Amino acid sequence: DQGAGRRRVGAGPVRLRWALRMGKELDVSFDGVRDKNVNSLRVLNLSIFPIKYSDKVYQDACVFEDFSQLAYHSDVLVGGIACRCEKTPSAAKLYIMTIGVLPAYRGCGIGSKLLNRTLEACKADPKLEEVYLHVQTNNDDAVRFYKKHGFSITGEIKNYYKRIEPPDCYILSKSLAADAPAPAESSS
Repeated sequence: DQGAGRRRVGAGPVRLRWALRMGKELDVSFDGVRDKNVNSLRVLNLSIFPIKYSDKVYQDACVFEDFSQLAYHSDVLVGGIACRCEKTPSAAKLYIMTIGVLPAYRGCGIGSKLLNRTLEACKADPKLEEVYLHVQTNNDDAVRFYKKHGFSITGEIKNYYKRIEPPDCYILSKSLAADAPAPAESSS
């Protein structure tokens, strides 16, 4: 028994394999990250990423519920995105702290739906000028994914990660200005 209102992490149904073979997108429902479900995001991230994120990441995700979302397929938690706003007196940026989908559910459009939902939420805040994130330099799939969604590599940080190899990351950014061109690729 999963308990009232509780959802599971993982466990793929037979139709998942069919959807993957057929290249179909899965139906997904969303829920904002908040105190009552933030531990689900924590468990999901522990199962996806090679690092353990600090409590601050999860606290920030709860504060920015409109941008931080959990994705469910058939009441099974399959993905999530955690974000925070970084404000200056004149503008603001949205930082994507984590975005991930369980391996069995990748290729079904869930990551794109999570990212697009967050980008749509950005439109409600006219001070948000940019969305950015860090990606490990050897994560070619992630770089391709973000470029497909209009992000560009705008920088590189050496030794960004402390406990994984390679330790370097790219900064990927996307302007939220209505007619702004994509930022120029960094030559580093």
